[in-house]
Amino acid sequence: MRWATVVAGVVLLAGCVATGAVYTPAPIPAVGDALVYIYRLEGSGLKTRDAYFYVDDVNIVDLTQKGYTWFHVPAGNYTLKQKWPVDVTLGMKTLEAPVRWQAGRTYFYRLGVEQRLQYPMIVTEWRLQHVPEAEAMRELAECRLQPAGGLEKLLMQRQCLTCK
Repeated sequence: MRWATVVAGVVLLAGCVATGAVYTPAPIPAVGDALVYIYRLEGSGLKTRDAYFYVDDVNIVDLTQKGYTWFHVPAGNYTLKQKWPVDVTLGMKTLEAPVRWQAGRTYFYRLGVEQRLQYPMIVTEWRLQHVPEAEAMRELAECRLQPAGGLEKLLMQRQCLTCK
């Protein structure tokens, strides 16, 4: 029984960190597209929970700790959001940023956490940060790929907006 408890604990802990391929640069975007990276470092809060990322309200990826994704999108204005699962959102706000992605450019966004003592408790503050390329490259070396999804839906949504 004790052995089973240890094995179960190891399995649960292994699920806390991304397990995909190590960082490799994404392909160069097509003419008219931007390249966007989103990543999540190992942090002290909500270690076992995925962080959900949205572009224009379309779920693009759910990242575990030390996970990253990349995707190509047509140049333009978007809204980038980060949310948590519904069972952990009590008192937490959605992180949201209007972004303008330009053709041929690469953008890096990090979900970071800052904790500070605010007596009598520890306050955890999540931040969705636009990161300089050199800093992102150092941090991405520690991350594992979690492929983006929902891109077809995002592109169809964008097409419908331009049709009107």
